Amino acid sequence: MLGAAAAPVTDAVGHLLSAALLRTLPRAAAARPAPGAASSVAAQIGEGRRYVTRHPMVGPCLAMAASVNFACGALMTPTPVFLIRTLGAPPGVVGVLTATEGLGSPLGAALTPRPNSRFGSARALLVAPVVGAAPALLMPPATDGAGLVLFALGDAGFAPPPRCGAPAPHSGRPAR
Repeated sequence: MLGAAAAPVTDAVGHLLSAALLRTLPRAAAARPAPGAASSVAAQIGEGRRYVTRHPMVGPCLAMAASVNFACGALMTPTPVFLIRTLGAPPGVVGVLTATEGLGSPLGAALTPRPNSRFGSARALLVAPVVGAAPALLMPPATDGAGLVLFALGDAGFAPPPRCGAPAPHSGRPAR
C-alpha cells in the first residue's frame, strides 16, 4: 500500500495521465447554435433548469438521484469509524471495502436492461430505490474477518439510482 505522502503524488500522476490521454481525442466540430437558441451561459443554464423542473420524468429522477447521493454520502461518513473501531479492520482493508461502492453502478447498469424491457422504465424507476437500498442491510451485521464480505456485498449493492437521460438539446455540453 502507498503511504500518506505518496498517495497525493500518485493521484496527481493519474490526473496528468488522464489529461494527456484526453488531449489525444479528436476535437469535435464547433456546433452552430440553433436559431432562437440561448446565447449566454446564464440563459442556457436557465433553459436547462426550466426544462428539468417542468419535465415529468427528468425532474423526479433528479430529485431521486440527489436524495440517494446524499444518503450515500451520509452512509459513507461513519463507515471508516465503524470498520476500524467496531470491526477492527486495518486501514488498507477499509480502503478496499469503501472502494466496493464503485462496483454498484456498473452492476446496476448491467442488470437494468432486463427489468426495463420486461416491466417498462417507469415501473423499474419506481422500484429502483428500494432494490438499490436493500443491499445496505448487509452492512450492519458484518463482523471482523470473513464477515467483512457482508459489508463489501452491501456496499457494492447499495447503488445510486439509474440516470435519466435528457434529450440532445438539453444534455451536457462539453467545455471548449
